[in-house]
Amino acid sequence: MAAVTQNSSPKFNVNGSFREQYYNIHVVTTGDTLTVGIDDVAAVSVSPNSGITEVSVASNGSGLGSTITFTGTGNNLLVAVTGH
Repeated sequence: MAAVTQNSSPKFNVNGSFREQYYNIHVVTTGDTLTVGIDDVAAVSVSPNSGITEVSVASNGSGLGSTITFTGTGNNLLVAVTGH
């Protein structure tokens, strides 16, 4: 298990009461992780036809963000994370 490679700096947005974070990443192997600054993740979207078959999310505790783990591989993936 390793951290994904970020191809560019993440983008941030606020949509009503939700925070949105957008990443462009490279997932080398199943089990690679992405740590995000959202404690309560409501949704994770990955580029369609990306080779990613599943994502799981674990909260790191209040104020510590969350860790997203990917199943599958892919390069130049667009990942959108929404939550509070």
